[in-house]
Amino acid sequence: MPEGRRLTPRRTPSRHSSGPGRESGASAFVRRRDEYDARMESDTDAVTRAWKEAQERLPEGRHLDGLRCASTGLAEGDRSYDWIAVAVGPAGEERDHRAADPVDALIELADSIG
Repeated sequence: MPEGRRLTPRRTPSRHSSGPGRESGASAFVRRRDEYDARMESDTDAVTRAWKEAQERLPEGRHLDGLRCASTGLAEGDRSYDWIAVAVGPAGEERDHRAADPVDALIELADSIG
């Protein structure tokens, strides 16, 4: 490179840069992350409330033991969007309930036992 000549970055816009009607990459990411966090926080709060309510509704000696996705694997036939709530009795016996929503799975499990 000849002495005195400096490299300067190209100023041509990329297809990823902001433009009319588009947010810059960083601010768009932060906004989407904040929206995701808010949804997750409200979903988490609902599941927490349902867990506490279901536990209170169970007969004495029983307790909630788990809440899990009903998928058994990643293959197409093994995937599921359902949820399974599990309660355990005093002798270790398990009862479960499957529903499309985690809150429903918890509450309907408690209803089926209590």
